Parts: sequence; C-alpha cells; structure tokens
Amino acid sequence: MKPPDENDDPTPEEEKPRYLLPGGAKNIADVLLSKSVSVPDPISVGDLAVALRMKPFILVAALMDLNIFASLSTTLDFGTVSTFCSRHGVVTHKII
Repeated sequence: MKPPDENDDPTPEEEKPRYLLPGGAKNIADVLLSKSVSVPDPISVGDLAVALRMKPFILVAALMDLNIFASLSTTLDFGTVSTFCSRHGVVTHKII
C-alpha cells in the first residue's frame, strides 16, 4: 500500500483553508459566535478576539488573509476592524 500523495487530494487548492479551523468549520463565519460587536477605537487584536469570542490565533491568521500581519498586542483602527468584520458577516458598532 503506497502512502497518500498530495496530488491525490480531490479538494481544489482555492477551497483549502490556509489555517485549521476548530470543529471542522469551513470558514471564519462558522467560528464567530457573535454577529454584532461594539468596539472602541483603537482596539488590540487580543481584545478584538475576546469581543468576537474567537481564539486569538484564528483571528491573527484571518487578518493575514487581508495582508495585515499583527500580533496580539497590535492595535487596529475602527476602519480595519469594520472591514474585517463586514467580510465575515459581523456588524460593528463604534464605542465613543
């Protein structure tokens, strides 16, 4: 019996996630527990993960898909947070 080869995988490359999502989720929207979030401006990546109720490493990986290379202590402005959340079906509200 030969070991499985990378070329034997029937899943097209564009459908494969770049990172592993918990629970067999297909996309970030399946991982997000909240559909609406109120955030201050600016907010750290770690605090945004808490607000979205998701694992921080998943948020960092999802930000990398937007070419935003951030650590947990990196602060994001409301525009960036709003863009990220709207792409994943979450409504954002700015805390003043």
